Amino acid sequence: LAAFILFHLIFYITKNFYLAISSVIFFASLKSNINLHGLWFFTPLILAIPLIFLFVLLFLKTLDKKDNKLLILTILNLILIFTIHPISAILLYILAFLYLLIKKELKKSIIFLIILPPLIIFILLLILRDSSYPLIDLILDWLILEEGWGYNEIKFFLPSLYNIVPFLLALIGLYPAIKNPKTRIFVIWFLLTTFFIFLFNNYQFSLIFPYQRILYYGLLSLVSLSALGLFFILDYIKKLKILIPIFFVLVGIFTFYNYYDIPEEAQLYYILDDNDYSALMFLKQFPPEVILAPLPQSTAIYPISRHYVIGMTQANLLGGERGKVKEFYEGDCETKQAILKDYPIRYILSKEKIDCNFKEIYDEGDFIYETYEV
Repeated sequence: LAAFILFHLIFYITKNFYLAISSVIFFASLKSNINLHGLWFFTPLILAIPLIFLFVLLFLKTLDKKDNKLLILTILNLILIFTIHPISAILLYILAFLYLLIKKELKKSIIFLIILPPLIIFILLLILRDSSYPLIDLILDWLILEEGWGYNEIKFFLPSLYNIVPFLLALIGLYPAIKNPKTRIFVIWFLLTTFFIFLFNNYQFSLIFPYQRILYYGLLSLVSLSALGLFFILDYIKKLKILIPIFFVLVGIFTFYNYYDIPEEAQLYYILDDNDYSALMFLKQFPPEVILAPLPQSTAIYPISRHYVIGMTQANLLGGERGKVKEFYEGDCETKQAILKDYPIRYILSKEKIDCNFKEIYDEGDFIYETYEV
């Protein structure tokens, strides 16, 4: 679906069927791993990608045709993206605003700036009305994202992640993209994401966008630029017809040759092993209580055992008292007892034996301790 809409977007802008097809091929070459996620995983980001391309298409058509119905569709599409993957909608909002500003569409950019934020805040209030966290705390938590926000955060060099040849084509594609008013949106997209990537790589924090996501948005911006760069070169060598098929084959090879080469630290991982699973199945027989569990296993506690945790691996759901969880497992018996006094923790799950006078109720691979009896 994303490829289908991307094709229509590029075809609408360039009126070149083969250029649009080549953008789909570059899109297909985007790598996936547990750090970036990507097209192998059905996540909110991936669900949003078709709508991201659709927004750009509707947005450009709205500017061309000055049709209020298209404008309404564009805004509704953006709101839909916001409900699926909020940061994708925020990126598009910034992108559209900068595009209007550069086009000197001052009136439209001001209207765009005034209308959408209240709508977004209203939707946030609806979605988070039952949240135990104040809205302002959630917003601040999402605004500044320091290194370590994600469970697995690997820094990548964008050209090598995308592959050098398609990246060079994208750099060449910047020239024809700048010349065409419509394709300038991809230039803004690329520069915007590059800024955030630079910010994280050099200062260890990002604004609004987690590093992994902004990296993937950067890859999405390169797809169309690579297609533009490819056909820019083809215009120069089209008289040498014998070179064209050779050129296509070489580009294809250098685009896909290492598609399955995943860094060791980004291989598929499992948050549980057989021992962890057996321990959680043992706990399932007891009524729901609060469990202290190591952070890697924490996200599986409720789905399997129906017990609760005080802290878990941080993501969009926040991490709760993840600092206390780390402190408990790293601390001595006195530290452990102090933490237990502050929280209604009934059971402790541990990969290692704990010698702190807790009542051991399970010791088959993992260890489970009971902190008090009812």
